Amino acid sequence: PAPVHGGPATGAPLRLGPGDVIQIHAVEAEDISDKPIRIASDGYINLPTVGRLKVADRTAEEVQVDIVRRLQRLIKNPDVSVSVVETHSHPISVVGAVKTPGVFELQGRRTLLETMSLAGGPREDAGYTARITRQVEFGAIPLPNATQDASGQFSVAEINLQNIMDARDPVGNILMMPNDVISVPKANMVYVIGAVLKPGAIAMSDQKAVTVLQALGIVSGLVRTA
Repeated sequence: PAPVHGGPATGAPLRLGPGDVIQIHAVEAEDISDKPIRIASDGYINLPTVGRLKVADRTAEEVQVDIVRRLQRLIKNPDVSVSVVETHSHPISVVGAVKTPGVFELQGRRTLLETMSLAGGPREDAGYTARITRQVEFGAIPLPNATQDASGQFSVAEINLQNIMDARDPVGNILMMPNDVISVPKANMVYVIGAVLKPGAIAMSDQKAVTVLQALGIVSGLVRTA
C-alpha cells in the first residue's frame, strides 16, 4: 500500500472523527477512488464494494489497512492510499482572559497566533504569558521551557504572547495539535484613582512591580488641582 497522508507531522498521527473528510485512492477500484468522503455522525462511511466501515477514532493508516483487507477478496494486491482532506473533529480550547473563549476545531495546520485570533485575541486585562497544555501522545511542546506534568500525560509550557504578537519571537508561534489547551490568565492590576488625568486600572502584564511614578506616568499624570 502507498503511504498515508494526513495531519501535522509532529507526534502521533491524528485520529479521525465525525465530520472529517477523507479521500481514498485505489488503483483498481474506481468506484471508491478519488472522491471526498465525509465521515457520518456515527463514525462510519459506506463504500461500494467495501461496505460499511467504521473510521472514527482510527488513524488514516488503520483505515487504509482495513480497506486493503476487504478489497483482497476481489483484487490481488490492491494499491490503496488514504488522505485526510478536512479535519473537523480535533478541538483546541482557549480559556481565560480572551475575548471569545471556547473550543475551536483544528482545520489544517494552525499556529498559536492563528488560534488566538479565533478566540478574538487577549482582553485588555490579560497577562502577557499564556500556558499551553498538550497530550504527550502528540509529542512535547517545542518550547525551551516545556516540562511534563506530574502524571506524565501532558506536556506543559509557558510563552510570552506579546512577543509573538509583536513578531519578536516568530519561533514561539508553534503549530497547535488536537486537544491542546491555551490558558491566558488575567494580569495583576494596579488601580490609580482620584485627581489624575486618566484614572483607571493598569495591567501589570509581564512586569512584577511598578513604581508610583511609573503608575502616574501611565495615567498621564496629576490634574493641576491635585
